Amino acid sequence: MDAIDRWVLSSAVQAISDSNFEFGKPAHQITINVSEQSLKGSEYCDYALEEIARAGLSNQMFRFDLREAVAIERVDLAGAFMRRMRDAGCQVGLDDFGIRLSSFADLKDLPVQYLKIDGSLVRRVEDDRYAQSVIEGIARAAEILGVFTIAEHVESESMAARLQELDISYAQGFHFGRPRSLQAFLEAAETA
Repeated sequence: MDAIDRWVLSSAVQAISDSNFEFGKPAHQITINVSEQSLKGSEYCDYALEEIARAGLSNQMFRFDLREAVAIERVDLAGAFMRRMRDAGCQVGLDDFGIRLSSFADLKDLPVQYLKIDGSLVRRVEDDRYAQSVIEGIARAAEILGVFTIAEHVESESMAARLQELDISYAQGFHFGRPRSLQAFLEAAETA
């Protein structure tokens, strides 16, 4: 997994450095998922920061996601990783957030900058009061922590509207566009 994580990062860095697209806004940052195996030691942090610097890119263009389950199980490693990347200017956050009841208690130990709400909750936001209350709780916790939220798997205008009512900062999903390769996105952005 560590080799795959490195390949994903280096491929993204190469594609970005080959393009003319201007990254940096929250909606135009590159998010890289990081596996548990890459958390061990500082090698992945060193590699990521060196790759970004070698390409002459800003660390602020990058977000690094750790799955909530991994971060909670390995809070010491996740915390060290997050602090290092955050101190270097990258954003760090938890992916698939909200499916474990212990999530809120563990937040105080992790220097996150955003919470990406698990799609299984988001898909039920319109008709499941439990999902609504969890999402609302995540939004309130994020506000108290001074971090932003991202809802995954937003598939309709009505879902997006409901999430906005619940004070979710950002959303991603089929409602906004179908998945496409980074290369296709960059090519379309350059011609727009």
